[in-house]
Amino acid sequence: MTRRRLLLLLTGVALLVYACCFWLVADFTCDDAGIGFCYARSLAQGRGLVLAAGSERSEGYSNLLWVLLLSFGIGHGVLPEVAAKAMALLLGGACVALLCWLPAHMGRRQLSLLDALPGVLLASSAPFVFWTASGLESSLFAFLLLAALAAFTAEIDAETPLPVSSALLLLACLTRPEGPLYALMAIPAVVWAHRRRPLAMLEWIAVIVLGLAAFLAWRWSYFGDWLPLFYYSKMRASAAPLFSAGDQGWAWLSRYFDGVWPLWVTILAATGFVALAQRPAGLCAMGLAAASAIFVLAASGSPMDDRFLAPLLPVVLLALGEGLRRLVEFFYNPDPINVSKDAPTLAAALAVALLMLRLAVPSAGELAVGRGTDTVTFASRVARGEAFARLARKGRLRGATLCEPDAGAAAWASEMPVFGLDGLTDRTLARYGSVPAVRDEYLFEQRRPTFLRLSGVLAATPQLDLSERVARDYVRLPPLPGDCPGDANFVRRSALQARSHPSQIAIACDYGGELTLEGLDRVPAKAAPGGRVELALRWRRAFPSGGVHRVAVELAGPVTLSSEHALLNGWCPARAWAAEEAMRDVAEVALPGEAPEGVYGVRVRVFDATGQELVASEPLPESASVEVTREGARHRCSSLAEGLASSTRGAADLGELRETLRELTLAAALPAPEVEAAREHAALRACRLALEACASGKPEAAVDCVVQSREWGGDATESSQQVSSLLRDCASRLASGGRPREAARVLTRALLANPHDVEAIRARDALWACVAAATPEATADTAASQLPAPTQG
Repeated sequence: MTRRRLLLLLTGVALLVYACCFWLVADFTCDDAGIGFCYARSLAQGRGLVLAAGSERSEGYSNLLWVLLLSFGIGHGVLPEVAAKAMALLLGGACVALLCWLPAHMGRRQLSLLDALPGVLLASSAPFVFWTASGLESSLFAFLLLAALAAFTAEIDAETPLPVSSALLLLACLTRPEGPLYALMAIPAVVWAHRRRPLAMLEWIAVIVLGLAAFLAWRWSYFGDWLPLFYYSKMRASAAPLFSAGDQGWAWLSRYFDGVWPLWVTILAATGFVALAQRPAGLCAMGLAAASAIFVLAASGSPMDDRFLAPLLPVVLLALGEGLRRLVEFFYNPDPINVSKDAPTLAAALAVALLMLRLAVPSAGELAVGRGTDTVTFASRVARGEAFARLARKGRLRGATLCEPDAGAAAWASEMPVFGLDGLTDRTLARYGSVPAVRDEYLFEQRRPTFLRLSGVLAATPQLDLSERVARDYVRLPPLPGDCPGDANFVRRSALQARSHPSQIAIACDYGGELTLEGLDRVPAKAAPGGRVELALRWRRAFPSGGVHRVAVELAGPVTLSSEHALLNGWCPARAWAAEEAMRDVAEVALPGEAPEGVYGVRVRVFDATGQELVASEPLPESASVEVTREGARHRCSSLAEGLASSTRGAADLGELRETLRELTLAAALPAPEVEAAREHAALRACRLALEACASGKPEAAVDCVVQSREWGGDATESSQQVSSLLRDCASRLASGGRPREAARVLTRALLANPHDVEAIRARDALWACVAAATPEATADTAASQLPAPTQG
């Protein structure tokens, strides 16, 4: 059997080993992968690169090319987790195969059976397999770097080389934010290889420079920033002590010297780097290895630094294999050592080898760490995100948002805008999350997230002063699926409070001296069998009030239909209400398809914690009744739908528009296509209401109309641009008047109407920079200079 066939056989063995090791950790998905999944889903659904519907533009991902690939899969009906695992397996296998055949080509020699050693070691490497299977872009990044090295090796001997390696490194720059560092560290090898062909050298560099320039120009126009969000959230605070001996990055690297590396491994790796550095391709490999170490130092170490070093593991194993081959050749073909030739590269080679030692001898046994005993998994975080989504639906919390430390899987499962406390998905928190004056104003006064989760896991996040604010503004929820010890979940109190409504039926019914029912709003008044009746109850606590109550809502007519639930879903017991606080409780009663037609009176029964019914002071009025009728409901719903389609009839304000569409949805009297058409007409009507509100100088109402139109699937581009422009002018006047906080608040409202308004995003960033500065005099002047001048007229 020839060497080529034996090497093919060993390559197949390496691929089989990799597939088996990949299977061991295939159930692991990193939480950060959920961020890429969210951006890919939004892109596939036509919303652009945003985290979720209604989210502002922010470069919360750190793997653009990976997101683009995932969005292509989602667009063709492939789940992102499946697509990520499949691509990782293919790309990781390609890395293993390349590593088996690359050593001979780099050395310009015949094939050797020892060439398969780096590939086999890579296939069983815990860091490499673990992170390529994580759902992140590690496999793509590693493949692009290794493929660029292979292409550079082929280009050196070509008479008219095409800069394929440069193009591959450019793709690596689009895959990870530290990609340009790797391209920069490869330039010395390019200069050496093409020193006699300056045109080829310029072509190689031009591909990188022009490609990055075009990418940066796109980033500035799309996100309003030159740097990725990753820089602000992860690296800016830690880059200052880069060369400090006490820096966390140095401490992290030093942990790899804790007696786990035998001396012979160090010598082999160093010898391999010395041998590789004698050729341009080997010098390029050393540059890539050095870039990895520099980036870890710049990032100051983190629990996921194995992820950042894993793509460079093939290069280290390449050096280790070369060192072993040199050792074998030394004993079988002892040639004199040319010290004068090897010495100049020995120091640099040793430095790189020592920094990368931990990855030089991987072990398949370490893969057990991937499975681990940690109960915090991607699936557990998905379960928590789904729980938040259920809470929002259960409480009828329209436009719910979530603030929590781990934004990935929760954002993917909940499909709601998420503000990550670590700043990974929000540009303001990424820049100024450590400044209490900005963080508290932005998070609790402007964003006011519906749900808030605090966790003791994220120790690096600056602790929020939550004692008074959370106690005042939020209600603690019961434990949710996926919670860890120390986790606490909250819902905003104002989301539970009742608001007056014109169609609300006034009631004054006392229940046992503990609760008072002050109003009832039932939708629809006429419903068809098979529909639903939704009742919003306005409660006030009497004094004294008991603890947990249960509410049973009954529709009494030809038959009795009922629904029972905990008061306010058990989120906020009556004893925790303020004496003057009115709370909103929503109940829903389903009408079976076989329900007899007729008039059904509404009856509300209340039970205390012991199950004892509280006696009502009086029955509810007849006006609270519901008529169950097919023809009557169809006739009323048809009239409402025609009103929405008409230019002269229909809802006069947004509240009435919402009630009309809610009645059409619940009554179940019209076919689904007619209800969907009514929704489209309602979205158009909301856009017109937004324009009317702008014309009358009511920007707040206009924002609500635009947001609602977008939720209904309407094209609110024109109205959102007008609303955003109006609010930008207002913010400019406020900033000129020395009120940057209020100006920032107005711009936050503007971005609710038009999340893609990059001009407003830049202006708000300038305002927060001023607020973060300690000098009040500079605040107003700088903020006013950074904002566009108000539009005339």
